[in-house]
Amino acid sequence: NIQDMLHHLFELAQTIRGDDFLQPLVEQIYVNNKGELTLVPKVGRQKILFGRYSSVEDKLKRLKIFYTEALPYEGWRKYRTIDLNFQGQIVAK
Repeated sequence: NIQDMLHHLFELAQTIRGDDFLQPLVEQIYVNNKGELTLVPKVGRQKILFGRYSSVEDKLKRLKIFYTEALPYEGWRKYRTIDLNFQGQIVAK
């Protein structure tokens, strides 16, 4: 329902704002009709497909690892999407 989604959005925004790494990274959060979230970074053109509001800490941990360990070697422009929907992995295209 809409109230749950707004609550989840608020919690995610608060989590991002309270994180020294994520706060300067994420500029916007989009929600589609299916309730799936997409994060838009301030730097780069890629979209971060967050999916449904679940496993939030794990998804954000994997995102940080990707940005600190993979992107410095591959470059900011290599990927269009970073998909966090799959448990235990990141799919970058």
